[in-house]
Amino acid sequence: MTELRPEASSRGLILDSCQVLNLFASRRMAEILSSIGCPILISEHCVAVEALWVGSGRRNEPNTEFETVDLKPLFVRGVASMAKLESAQEQADFVHLATVMDDGEAIAGAIAISRDIAVGTDDRKAVAVFGSLVPPVPTVSTCVMLSTWAERRQVDRRELREAISAIRRRARFVPPTGDPLSAWWKELARAA
Repeated sequence: MTELRPEASSRGLILDSCQVLNLFASRRMAEILSSIGCPILISEHCVAVEALWVGSGRRNEPNTEFETVDLKPLFVRGVASMAKLESAQEQADFVHLATVMDDGEAIAGAIAISRDIAVGTDDRKAVAVFGSLVPPVPTVSTCVMLSTWAERRQVDRRELREAISAIRRRARFVPPTGDPLSAWWKELARAA
């Protein structure tokens, strides 16, 4: 397994909307974020506009399961903090990044650049853009987040499989084949 590299996020980590949805869908978000060992930020935009619900099935069909994403307990307990674009430079970086990626990733990236922190994202385009910046903005995938949680908290395979299964079902997430931990994830998902 690949554990989170301390140098990638020692100063902090801002999650994009997709990663917020993935981790919330796991039903273990507080535990996962607490295991990371650095300040965790989530943008105000993510909370208010993008990361609104997780679920399985299709709307208006019987047996569908939807849950509103409620991050307030994470903020109250200090597991994560709300962030917003604060400086003119963050605004400018957002405008520049928004020309090549979605607003949620662009906001996370602008905050990460300004505050010298990593971005939690699985968006291929965002990962490529952040990696091409000088200096590059480190990125952390959902797979690495779960792997780090499993390693640091000695999570048993059953719990890990349940979290991965919940993410697949409720957030409809499967890691991209380019993720170094995609084979690890898929092996656990098959056993679920």
